Amino acid sequence: MPNSLSKEFIDEILQLSKSANHDLSTKIEKLIHSYNSIQKQNDYFIKKWDKQSLIIKEKELKKDKMLEQQSRLATMGEMLDTVAHQWKQPLNSISILSSMLKDDFKTHKVDEKYIEELDDTIQLQIEHLINTLSEFRKFFDLIQKMNPLK
Repeated sequence: MPNSLSKEFIDEILQLSKSANHDLSTKIEKLIHSYNSIQKQNDYFIKKWDKQSLIIKEKELKKDKMLEQQSRLATMGEMLDTVAHQWKQPLNSISILSSMLKDDFKTHKVDEKYIEELDDTIQLQIEHLINTLSEFRKFFDLIQKMNPLK
């Protein structure tokens, strides 16, 4: 029964009980008082339950967002590891070529053709580095477009 209908019904019973026996009237009033008290407790517990449900839902949302963020950070870390791995070889090559150039200069083995070949090799390694970075950026942008941070 809706509350307004219950109140009307209870008021009607009270009016009828007043015309009845005094003991019956007293017992009906106690019964109605108990009913009202239980109804207030139920309302209180329902409100408390709703509030707890909202708190739990908020905590679950926060937890889900945190897990999503951690997953993204882990994925980013893995991608950075991959980029670092891809960059090691070209950087090592450039370092070796630089050492070779110093040694070959000291022994007078350096000429224009040597410098051009060395420059071509270094440029190739640099292009590999740039391409790796470019691919990483494209991949990261794609991930961001598919699932942007909230």
